[in-house]
Amino acid sequence: MRTKILLATAALIAVGVASSMAQSNVYSLNVVGYVNVGLTNGRLHLLSNPMKPQDGNYNLTNTFKLQDPGSDGTTIFQWNAGAASWDSFIWFDGFGWFPDANQPLGTGFFVQPAGTAGNQRVTLVGEVQTGTSTNVISGALALLGSKVPVAGPEPGGAVGHDGDNIFTWDVGGNSWVTTTYFGGYGWFDGTAETNGPVVKVAEGLFYQNTGGSLNWIKTLNP
Repeated sequence: MRTKILLATAALIAVGVASSMAQSNVYSLNVVGYVNVGLTNGRLHLLSNPMKPQDGNYNLTNTFKLQDPGSDGTTIFQWNAGAASWDSFIWFDGFGWFPDANQPLGTGFFVQPAGTAGNQRVTLVGEVQTGTSTNVISGALALLGSKVPVAGPEPGGAVGHDGDNIFTWDVGGNSWVTTTYFGGYGWFDGTAETNGPVVKVAEGLFYQNTGGSLNWIKTLNP
């Protein structure tokens, strides 16, 4: 079975806030909504956070809410690049994640559902970042995701150094899928040239960087 990821576009709400400042009208457009993610019990899922909390609080308990009771023992694994190891955080019904930790916009993580709930749902709620957003790819290995809830080939186009790899996760096969960058040509998935692997909304990826920092740029206009 594969992860079912749905951007609730029908529920996106455009909230216009008009105010008068210094005799001029200032309009602020905030697009808020949610992303529903289906999780297969016992399987690892590589996800990311594409939503910006309205209160600016990026901790797991605030940004990543399990919707079904009986989810005790569900575990999140965050990549600790400095230590080259995994940090784990466990869900307790009625309390949230312990210990709690930040999950910033555009960062990835593994989650493994457990407990008695069977297949589970998680909801990521927040503000959609509009305009141009940049995710800086630095270091040898980074666990990332799009900063906006839009699916597509990532990181797109001619972003990469010769020999860079992107690893996406096959939930059903419980294995990695590799896409490699060839300088002057683009991304190659083993069978054809692409703009990068197709990543679903709220899906994460591992980027293996063989050179200097890169800018992964996304533009979303409301």
